[in-house]
Amino acid sequence: MNSIENTDKLTNEVECKNCSNHFQGLFCNQCGQKVIKERITIKHLFAIAFDSFNIHKGLLFTIKLMFTNPGKLINDYLNGRTKDFYNPLKYLLLIASISALFMLWFNIFDANVENTNEIMGLDREATKLQSAITGYMKNFLHIVAILALPFYSLVSKWIFKKHKLHYAEHLTINSYLFAQITFIQIFTIFLVFLIPDLTKFMLAFGSVIFIIYYTYALRGVFNIKLIKSFLSSIAIYVLGLSLMLLFIVTLTIIVMIVLKFSGYNLKELVK
Repeated sequence: MNSIENTDKLTNEVECKNCSNHFQGLFCNQCGQKVIKERITIKHLFAIAFDSFNIHKGLLFTIKLMFTNPGKLINDYLNGRTKDFYNPLKYLLLIASISALFMLWFNIFDANVENTNEIMGLDREATKLQSAITGYMKNFLHIVAILALPFYSLVSKWIFKKHKLHYAEHLTINSYLFAQITFIQIFTIFLVFLIPDLTKFMLAFGSVIFIIYYTYALRGVFNIKLIKSFLSSIAIYVLGLSLMLLFIVTLTIIVMIVLKFSGYNLKELVK
């Protein structure tokens, strides 16, 4: 009897096409590769290609739930239910890259910088320096949100210290929120492209979207009252932005001092 059972077991075993492990079932217990016995078809090819965009899990599901119930998604992810949701950093990088593409494609980034310079009343030399900096920023526009993430997460950790979440958990929360805000702002990019006169309001649009969405999302994430969520959102925006700008200014001054003492002509660098 045992020999028959052993024979049946061996008969049911399959060899993983990915790692050569022998196992039973539909998925390899070593690497997770799914058993695929049939040949590749057009239907199968597209099913694999769009698997991560499934409305029930992955990218589209994450986008949908971040609109309908961000508190549930984030708390589920923090509690270990990660399979159904897009990775927060991957999600942020993807959405930020799409946003950066449209910003550059529609020439809105340059228009926004020019408008900011006018509002700040920068002189000719300062404008040259600003242009040099933004010229470099164009190459890394898609990671600006990721670079800002640590500062805003530091502030949110301080504001919600009673909840005793780790810094990494605040990075996760803000990654999802940053990504969703960036996704919403893509629509404002199209709006500004259609109505160029709205370029001067880009910064205001971004600020309002940030505060409104953070108020909505933080209320669900931390189970707090609307007024507390609203005030916390303003604090995170103002303090996070201030910390980031302070860091950038300090770093810029240090770099300029180092370059000056290294014998570089700063005026030549910003021509």
